[in-house]
Amino acid sequence: MTTSNLKQSKSSKGTKKKGNHTSSKPRPESHHHPTAEEAELLKPLTFLRGGGICSGPPEICTITGLSAAGARMMGLSSSQLGKIKREFIKMDVDKSGEISMSEFIEFIDGIESDFVKEVCHRMIFGFTDLDGDGSLSFNEFVLGCILLSTFSKDQIMYIMFEMFDNNGNHYVEKSEFGHLAKSVDELAGNLFPGNYQSFCHSFDTDGDGLINFDEFMHINDAFPMIFFPPLRMQDVMRKTTLGYSTWRSLTAKFDKKTAATVKKRNKIAQKQIVPEEAINNGASSGGGGSKDGSIDNGTIDTKKSKDSD
Repeated sequence: MTTSNLKQSKSSKGTKKKGNHTSSKPRPESHHHPTAEEAELLKPLTFLRGGGICSGPPEICTITGLSAAGARMMGLSSSQLGKIKREFIKMDVDKSGEISMSEFIEFIDGIESDFVKEVCHRMIFGFTDLDGDGSLSFNEFVLGCILLSTFSKDQIMYIMFEMFDNNGNHYVEKSEFGHLAKSVDELAGNLFPGNYQSFCHSFDTDGDGLINFDEFMHINDAFPMIFFPPLRMQDVMRKTTLGYSTWRSLTAKFDKKTAATVKKRNKIAQKQIVPEEAINNGASSGGGGSKDGSIDNGTIDTKKSKDSD
């Protein structure tokens, strides 16, 4: 997918035209049937925003599907969802009810280059533009806000690594790195010394002609400007919506809850596993077992029967 296909344009009336990128078709419906627990999480979530003597009656807002599930799992309150709604309204400059790529880049104080557009697509639009129209509704924005604000640095680094890995072979080839390095140079000037091939070779520590994830992380240490756009994006999203400390607290609580759930499920799974020794002991002590541990197949020993007659 090319970033040039993700450009957003607006008509003279201010109505947003949808992007015609390759993922513009609605995503196919999943055949997965949600469990009772999942269905409860996916229920529409309604909250009130605003209200008061000066502002009038509160606005009734509803989020659905994955956005509602994410809000419940993170424990977002009505007040916190209201703050996210407030930022969404600020970002929606043309008041179309959706956020275009251009509006999002302006929100993070970014330069609208092909590189930054691709970063935005990889970091938020590609995950949360569920209907594939190239813009974010409030429902999609809530999901994007949760994901972007809770990514760890390692997760962001790997998203960037995949962005460089155009052919999906889990390595960054020299030609792939050179292509995106040129895009970064357009953004930050002459960032990479010498030619791209020799630069890439200096980080290829195992000499296989490819850059793996560990080697890619060393490039970040030397040239953090490559990773400035995604980190800046996360920084602005956290700061303007709920604040750094709130997102850290929410993420820590979610991680703790998830760890406890995993531990509980593993414990249940261990109880359901019957040890092999118990099966063998049961077979040898009776219940159809023979002395050598084999299972009696129910056949009659005709020789023994004749002797007994």
